[in-house]
Amino acid sequence: MKCSSSQARFYQKHLLSLLFRICSAQLVATTAYAGNVIGNIDGVMPATETTGAYVWGWACETGDTRPIDLHLYAGGAYAQGGTLATSGRANIANEAAVNSACQTALGTPHRFRIPLSTTTLLRFAGLKAYIHGISLSGGANNLINKSGQYSIPYVTRTLRLSELTASLPAGADLTIPPSTKVTIDTNADLGILKINGQLLCPSTGNFVVRAAGILVEGTGSRFECGNDTQGFTGNLSIVMKPGRDLFSGHSMGERAFAAMSGGVIRLRGNGKRSGWQRIASTITAGSQTVNLERTAPDWSVGDRIVIGPTSFKYHEADERIITAIDPTDRVITVNAPFSYHHFGTVQTFDNGRQSWNLDERAEIANLTRNIRILSAGSDAALDDAHSARI
Repeated sequence: MKCSSSQARFYQKHLLSLLFRICSAQLVATTAYAGNVIGNIDGVMPATETTGAYVWGWACETGDTRPIDLHLYAGGAYAQGGTLATSGRANIANEAAVNSACQTALGTPHRFRIPLSTTTLLRFAGLKAYIHGISLSGGANNLINKSGQYSIPYVTRTLRLSELTASLPAGADLTIPPSTKVTIDTNADLGILKINGQLLCPSTGNFVVRAAGILVEGTGSRFECGNDTQGFTGNLSIVMKPGRDLFSGHSMGERAFAAMSGGVIRLRGNGKRSGWQRIASTITAGSQTVNLERTAPDWSVGDRIVIGPTSFKYHEADERIITAIDPTDRVITVNAPFSYHHFGTVQTFDNGRQSWNLDERAEIANLTRNIRILSAGSDAALDDAHSARI
């Protein structure tokens, strides 16, 4: 059969079009067969009072109906400064558009919803989220679309300290992020404690918080026990441990307890044992009783008292434990004899025209407090370089 020139051109054009379609189909089939990890982070949802935080989206290996695993890195991609924060799997039902992108049959599940635990939020809050899809065929574990565009959210609800330390090993660092209120409800043994949110005491309770360093930093950050209306009525010991420098722009040394950039440290105890007075009579070395200038109704057996020196030697202060109190005669008895002489008489002078009193009696103070900041270790091991500092 003979064809006109116009018919020849028509058949030639459509033959080339058919060949192009065949080649394109082969290319698509080849790509699907090789398996290419694709996907998208659709969003990051912060925690609410009823639901936890999570990252959601879709991911697949093209042409493969099996769900792929996902690794979520915080602060950067794998091998690019990121830290593995958590993982999940793309096995939730999705819409037709996802199946089309994944080149799988309608109804094949490829969506994911990766929960973010409280521990994950506290450790990585504010860092960008990067998700790698793990190839089923041994191919590249590609980052899915929009990795690095969403941040891991801050915790916005009130938490208990026990919730944060339950899964932490002893001595681990802990950061309380902004917009987070944490109530102390347990003892804690930590490394560096950074408070960018709030760490609060309940109205009462007995707690020990051990840390290598404590930094309260940023506007709105607080470490608070008691307030202007009501002091803390329980017992809190903050024990500063050796071995780690506290650092934020510069080193603050070991055992540092610091506030900066708007941070607030507010520790108000019950106030019952605060204040001091003078002794009413001289204490001789070897005696075990003290006559007080006035009554001290809030002092108790077991309290630690100190009597200041009245010589020129600053170290001649005596610390003792109260073993008995006679409130009527304002006399206290201590657990061991005093080592030094403490002057306790008001002296009167007269030059014939006028007289005046000189009061050089020793001061006595009660050192017992219901909020204490201590340095771990023995007194003998402490010096200017190793004692706690605020």
